[in-house]
Amino acid sequence: MPVNQYIDHTEINIASGRAINHRHIHKFGYNPDAGVNYEDIWAQGGQITFATAGHVATIASNNSNAGSEITIEGLDIDYNEITDVLLIDNSGNATGTKEFLRINRAFVSNDTPTEAVMRIQLNSVNTARIEVAHQQTMQNIYTVPAGHNAYLIQLSVGLKTKDKDGEFRLYVREHGGVFRTRDYFNMQSNFTEKNYPIPLKFPEKTDIKLQCKLTGADAGVSGTFDLILVKRR
Repeated sequence: MPVNQYIDHTEINIASGRAINHRHIHKFGYNPDAGVNYEDIWAQGGQITFATAGHVATIASNNSNAGSEITIEGLDIDYNEITDVLLIDNSGNATGTKEFLRINRAFVSNDTPTEAVMRIQLNSVNTARIEVAHQQTMQNIYTVPAGHNAYLIQLSVGLKTKDKDGEFRLYVREHGGVFRTRDYFNMQSNFTEKNYPIPLKFPEKTDIKLQCKLTGADAGVSGTFDLILVKRR
């Protein structure tokens, strides 16, 4: 007979919101055409260009997306978390009201699915992309908000093409520094997962990216990483 309504399980307590000042961040993405040079694992392909100032988000698509509501989650110029909600107009475009420095995620948030690719831009630079198949961004890119530390507990990568060689790196830039490799591994199989019994710690305002490069012909690459985000007291 149950004697306690609560489960003594750290991961479930974090996921359910019972663990005060702790959140789970699950990042997942796909690069459909990774090549012989390092690219970020995100739907846009190539490497992201981070904004250096705050900009209002704009969405460019076509009129088949009219009526879709897009929620954008990211950071303002001071790296504080902000959210903006954009409604696609009859021309297939939208302009937000809040200025973003970083976009961490965007997704369809009403009952009108997108029917064409959406490009989300900051200062006319493609910063996120929503594919019809997923109805949200697919990007292994994340920036730690102000007042928080992030702890990496897991990452994984997968290759769409069998027996293809790949190199992967966790590419990280702490605020005021340069991007440098914080983990690296080769892969000659279709899937690899790595867990961190002692998590890697990343302070506030840190940019985190999962990158890949392949030998030979281009191929699709997927990836995930999981963070525990802890509010600093």
